[in-house]
Amino acid sequence: MGSGARTAPTAGLIQRAISWELNAKLTAPKCPDDVLQALFPEKEARWLAAQGNRPIQILAAMRRVLHGQLRAGNLPPSVHRKLEEDIRELDLVAGGCERLFSSPVPPTMSRHVIRCMVLWLLGLPLVLAGTMAPIAVAFWVFVTSYIFVGIEEVGVQVEQPFEIVPMTQLCRIIMNQLEDAFLQPPPELCA
Repeated sequence: MGSGARTAPTAGLIQRAISWELNAKLTAPKCPDDVLQALFPEKEARWLAAQGNRPIQILAAMRRVLHGQLRAGNLPPSVHRKLEEDIRELDLVAGGCERLFSSPVPPTMSRHVIRCMVLWLLGLPLVLAGTMAPIAVAFWVFVTSYIFVGIEEVGVQVEQPFEIVPMTQLCRIIMNQLEDAFLQPPPELCA
Protein backbone atom coordinates (compact mmCIF):
# COMPACT_ATOMS: atom_id res chain seq x y z
CA MET A 1 0.00 0.00 0.00
CA GLY A 2 1.48 3.37 -1.06
CA SER A 3 1.90 6.47 1.01
CA GLY A 4 -1.03 8.14 -0.75
CA ALA A 5 -3.38 5.33 0.30
CA ARG A 6 -2.48 5.90 3.97
CA THR A 7 -2.89 9.67 3.64
CA ALA A 8 -6.61 9.62 2.80
CA PRO A 9 -7.61 8.17 6.21
CA THR A 10 -5.16 10.57 7.93
CA ALA A 11 -6.72 13.56 6.15
CA GLY A 12 -10.17 12.25 7.07
CA LEU A 13 -9.19 12.00 10.75
CA ILE A 14 -7.83 15.54 10.69
CA GLN A 15 -11.05 16.83 9.09
CA ARG A 16 -13.15 15.08 11.73
CA ALA A 17 -10.98 16.58 14.46
CA ILE A 18 -11.46 20.12 13.14
CA SER A 19 -15.25 19.83 13.38
CA TRP A 20 -15.13 18.58 16.97
CA GLU A 21 -12.53 21.11 18.06
CA LEU A 22 -14.40 24.02 16.50
CA ASN A 23 -17.56 22.79 18.22
CA ALA A 24 -15.72 22.72 21.56
CA LYS A 25 -14.21 26.15 20.99
CA LEU A 26 -17.63 27.68 20.31
CA THR A 27 -19.83 25.85 22.82
CA ALA A 28 -17.65 24.55 25.64
CA PRO A 29 -14.39 25.53 27.26
CA LYS A 30 -12.44 22.50 26.00
CA CYS A 31 -12.97 19.48 23.79
CA PRO A 32 -12.66 16.24 25.73
CA ASP A 33 -9.19 14.82 25.17
CA ASP A 34 -10.67 11.38 24.51
CA VAL A 35 -11.91 12.67 21.13
CA LEU A 36 -8.33 13.61 20.23
CA GLN A 37 -7.03 10.27 21.51
CA ALA A 38 -9.57 8.42 19.38
CA LEU A 39 -8.59 10.31 16.22
CA PHE A 40 -4.80 10.72 16.58
CA PRO A 41 -1.81 8.72 17.76
CA GLU A 42 -1.08 9.25 21.46
CA LYS A 43 1.88 11.62 20.97
CA GLU A 44 -0.03 13.89 18.57
CA ALA A 45 -3.14 13.82 20.78
CA ARG A 46 -1.13 14.94 23.81
CA TRP A 47 0.55 17.71 21.79
CA LEU A 48 -2.80 18.94 20.42
CA ALA A 49 -4.39 18.83 23.89
CA ALA A 50 -1.69 21.22 25.13
CA GLN A 51 -2.32 23.80 22.38
CA GLY A 52 -4.21 27.02 23.04
CA ASN A 53 -5.99 27.20 19.69
CA ARG A 54 -6.61 23.62 18.66
CA PRO A 55 -8.62 24.28 15.46
CA ILE A 56 -5.79 26.34 13.98
CA GLN A 57 -3.22 23.68 14.93
CA ILE A 58 -5.36 20.97 13.33
CA LEU A 59 -5.58 23.01 10.13
CA ALA A 60 -1.79 23.36 10.22
CA ALA A 61 -1.52 19.56 10.58
CA MET A 62 -3.75 19.19 7.53
CA ARG A 63 -1.48 21.55 5.60
CA ARG A 64 1.59 19.53 6.65
CA VAL A 65 -0.01 16.29 5.41
CA LEU A 66 -0.90 17.87 2.07
CA HIS A 67 2.54 19.42 1.66
CA GLY A 68 4.18 16.06 2.44
CA GLN A 69 2.05 14.41 -0.23
CA LEU A 70 2.95 17.13 -2.73
CA ARG A 71 6.69 16.66 -2.04
CA ALA A 72 6.34 12.86 -2.29
CA GLY A 73 4.73 13.25 -5.71
CA ASN A 74 1.43 11.69 -4.63
CA LEU A 75 -0.54 14.90 -5.13
CA PRO A 76 -0.59 16.93 -8.36
CA PRO A 77 0.18 20.65 -7.85
CA SER A 78 -3.24 21.73 -9.14
CA VAL A 79 -5.03 19.47 -6.63
CA HIS A 80 -2.73 20.67 -3.85
CA ARG A 81 -3.51 24.29 -4.71
CA LYS A 82 -7.27 23.63 -4.64
CA LEU A 83 -7.05 21.75 -1.33
CA GLU A 84 -4.92 24.56 0.12
CA GLU A 85 -7.62 27.05 -0.92
CA ASP A 86 -10.23 24.90 0.82
CA ILE A 87 -8.12 24.81 3.99
CA ARG A 88 -7.73 28.59 3.80
CA GLU A 89 -11.50 28.88 3.54
CA LEU A 90 -11.91 26.61 6.58
CA ASP A 91 -9.43 28.86 8.39
CA LEU A 92 -11.54 31.91 7.52
CA VAL A 93 -14.70 30.17 8.73
CA ALA A 94 -13.02 29.20 12.01
CA GLY A 95 -11.77 32.76 12.49
CA GLY A 96 -15.19 34.22 11.75
CA CYS A 97 -16.85 31.85 14.22
CA GLU A 98 -14.29 32.73 16.89
CA ARG A 99 -14.90 36.46 16.35
CA LEU A 100 -18.66 35.94 16.66
CA PHE A 101 -18.18 33.90 19.82
CA SER A 102 -15.80 36.34 21.47
CA SER A 103 -17.67 39.56 20.61
CA PRO A 104 -20.50 39.79 23.12
CA VAL A 105 -23.05 42.57 23.07
CA PRO A 106 -22.28 45.02 25.89
CA PRO A 107 -24.61 44.42 28.87
CA THR A 108 -25.39 48.14 29.04
CA MET A 109 -26.98 48.00 25.61
CA SER A 110 -29.26 45.07 26.41
CA ARG A 111 -30.23 46.62 29.78
CA HIS A 112 -31.08 49.89 28.02
CA VAL A 113 -33.28 48.09 25.49
CA ILE A 114 -35.15 46.27 28.26
CA ARG A 115 -35.69 49.46 30.28
CA CYS A 116 -36.97 51.38 27.25
CA MET A 117 -39.30 48.52 26.34
CA VAL A 118 -40.71 48.34 29.90
CA LEU A 119 -41.32 52.11 29.98
CA TRP A 120 -43.01 51.99 26.59
CA LEU A 121 -45.20 49.03 27.57
CA LEU A 122 -46.16 50.69 30.87
CA GLY A 123 -47.08 53.93 29.07
CA LEU A 124 -49.09 52.20 26.34
CA PRO A 125 -52.25 51.61 28.46
CA LEU A 126 -52.22 55.25 29.57
CA VAL A 127 -52.15 56.44 25.96
CA LEU A 128 -54.86 54.02 24.83
CA ALA A 129 -57.15 54.51 27.87
CA GLY A 130 -59.48 57.12 26.37
CA THR A 131 -59.55 55.78 22.84
CA MET A 132 -61.25 52.38 23.30
CA ALA A 133 -63.02 50.14 25.80
CA PRO A 134 -60.94 48.93 28.77
CA ILE A 135 -61.11 45.29 27.61
CA ALA A 136 -59.80 46.30 24.17
CA VAL A 137 -56.98 48.31 25.80
CA ALA A 138 -56.04 45.24 27.90
CA PHE A 139 -56.14 42.99 24.81
CA TRP A 140 -53.95 45.26 22.66
CA VAL A 141 -51.48 45.89 25.48
CA PHE A 142 -51.17 42.12 25.93
CA VAL A 143 -50.68 41.51 22.18
CA THR A 144 -48.13 44.32 21.89
CA SER A 145 -46.27 43.16 25.01
CA TYR A 146 -46.15 39.58 23.73
CA ILE A 147 -44.73 40.69 20.38
CA PHE A 148 -42.10 43.06 21.81
CA VAL A 149 -40.94 40.70 24.55
CA GLY A 150 -40.68 37.94 21.91
CA ILE A 151 -38.57 40.16 19.65
CA GLU A 152 -36.30 41.01 22.58
CA GLU A 153 -35.89 37.31 23.46
CA VAL A 154 -34.98 36.47 19.85
CA GLY A 155 -32.39 39.26 20.00
CA VAL A 156 -30.85 37.73 23.14
CA GLN A 157 -30.57 34.34 21.41
CA VAL A 158 -29.03 35.87 18.29
CA GLU A 159 -26.29 37.38 20.48
CA GLN A 160 -25.01 33.85 21.20
CA PRO A 161 -25.84 31.80 18.08
CA PHE A 162 -23.67 28.82 19.03
CA GLU A 163 -25.85 28.06 22.05
CA ILE A 164 -28.90 27.39 19.85
CA VAL A 165 -27.22 25.75 16.84
CA PRO A 166 -27.09 21.94 17.20
CA MET A 167 -23.29 21.80 16.93
CA THR A 168 -22.89 18.21 18.21
CA GLN A 169 -25.36 16.87 15.64
CA LEU A 170 -23.55 18.81 12.90
CA CYS A 171 -20.23 17.26 13.99
CA ARG A 172 -21.74 13.77 13.84
CA ILE A 173 -23.07 14.43 10.34
CA ILE A 174 -19.64 15.69 9.23
CA MET A 175 -17.96 12.60 10.72
CA ASN A 176 -20.37 10.24 8.94
CA GLN A 177 -19.89 12.00 5.62
CA LEU A 178 -16.11 11.98 5.99
CA GLU A 179 -16.14 8.28 6.83
CA ASP A 180 -18.17 7.64 3.69
CA ALA A 181 -15.79 9.75 1.61
CA PHE A 182 -12.44 8.50 2.94
CA LEU A 183 -12.92 5.01 4.32
CA GLN A 184 -14.80 3.51 1.38
CA PRO A 185 -12.61 3.48 -1.71
CA PRO A 186 -14.28 4.55 -4.96
CA PRO A 187 -14.88 1.88 -7.59
CA GLU A 188 -12.25 1.51 -10.28
CA LEU A 189 -13.11 3.64 -13.28
CA CYS A 190 -12.90 2.13 -16.74
CA ALA A 191 -10.50 3.88 -19.11
